[in-house]
Amino acid sequence: MSRGIDYSPVGSTVNRDPSTGIRYGIIPLGQLGEFAHESFENRYDPTCPHCGDDVPEDTHFTVDNRPVDKQYGFWTACPSCEKVFEEDQQYGDEPSARECSDSEYDAHVDSSEDVWFTRSPYFTRAAFCSPCAPGACHLANPREDGERAYCPGPDWFDDENPAPFPIYSVATGEIVATPHTDTESTRDAESAARDRVFPSKD
Repeated sequence: MSRGIDYSPVGSTVNRDPSTGIRYGIIPLGQLGEFAHESFENRYDPTCPHCGDDVPEDTHFTVDNRPVDKQYGFWTACPSCEKVFEEDQQYGDEPSARECSDSEYDAHVDSSEDVWFTRSPYFTRAAFCSPCAPGACHLANPREDGERAYCPGPDWFDDENPAPFPIYSVATGEIVATPHTDTESTRDAESAARDRVFPSKD
């Protein structure tokens, strides 16, 4: 398989970290281990129950400006369709997104069940994605001559879903895991790499 085509314009920062130049990495959720499924939390964004557009948090009515026929309860108005609805209706049963955001990672699951890694202490090299994700890299298509792309660490994989690519430390550039190694050894490698980058104060 070829490196693919970089559909992002020359000089663009789309789907990449402008501070490092590392591309965003995308991989199907099903190719990650059980740990990955437990790492994402549901996010519920306020949306209009009538038109589906986002609703800013500051659009609710106050005691002074609420409509005459909406004197009880908490109401808001959609800035797009201008329809009025009760505030508890702006949060649907289905989450708006599933995401993981902590001291190491920023990642989210899209509607196609693909995971986007937009920040990570690890990277690999992979082929470009289709025009649907210009400039990003498809982690399931690793290539030695591919672009650097953020990826999950070794502990995001397990024996049933081993890492299909080598994993490198962003801080040092050193390899911390090779493809299809067992879970215990990759975790040992990850721990050793972190010790080199973040040495213990003890």
